[in-house]
Amino acid sequence: MPASTDWQTYFGPHAIKEPYRALFIWEGGLSIWGAIALGGVGVWLACRRRGLSLRDVADTVAPSIAFGQAIARWGNWFNQELYGGPTTLPWGLEIDQAHGGEPGVLYHPTFLYESLWDAALGFGLILAGRRFTLRHGRLFALYVAGYTFGRFWIEGLRIDPVGGVDHAVTLLGLRINQWTSIVLFAGALVYLWVTRDKDTEQVAVPVSHPQASNEEGGGQASDSIGSA
Repeated sequence: MPASTDWQTYFGPHAIKEPYRALFIWEGGLSIWGAIALGGVGVWLACRRRGLSLRDVADTVAPSIAFGQAIARWGNWFNQELYGGPTTLPWGLEIDQAHGGEPGVLYHPTFLYESLWDAALGFGLILAGRRFTLRHGRLFALYVAGYTFGRFWIEGLRIDPVGGVDHAVTLLGLRINQWTSIVLFAGALVYLWVTRDKDTEQVAVPVSHPQASNEEGGGQASDSIGSA
């Protein structure tokens, strides 16, 4: 993911790192898109091994992902990243010149806006899961739609350089992260529409799976999940 959203850091005449260093996630080379995608692969492997439904697990963890992102965004405050244009608002952020700021100028703390958005999204998902029948991956799809909707407009406020270079990658006037948000938002809406009538009961562990067997009597038991 960093090689696609911040490719000028690793490729081209102004690259400041060797291409192979895009794999060094300990140097900041893993974006939220890559983290969710690779984390999803790990969850899928674990679910496959234990005979669990990936969609049901995704619904269960959706709110916690949003809360985790809300907390993680504060790392951008320490790194002086993810800031917007100049502002006179009292919560404006000072940015060092080494990170692209100018003396005496305050900037929109877009990392804070996204942190608050993610926290609100987490609570919204909990309420939606209790109020509506959002099963079979729909609650996770709602998370994707909610996060990308907020990420799109927050990303549009950003002016910070990306990966140590002087500007972010854009396409038709939008940052790559905004295009990513558009695609994922549309995909989430399509999924919600296609599965709108799917209201069968969720079963975390299929009754045919060995883990569903009763240890004492050898009977079968299924752990059903509600609307998350």
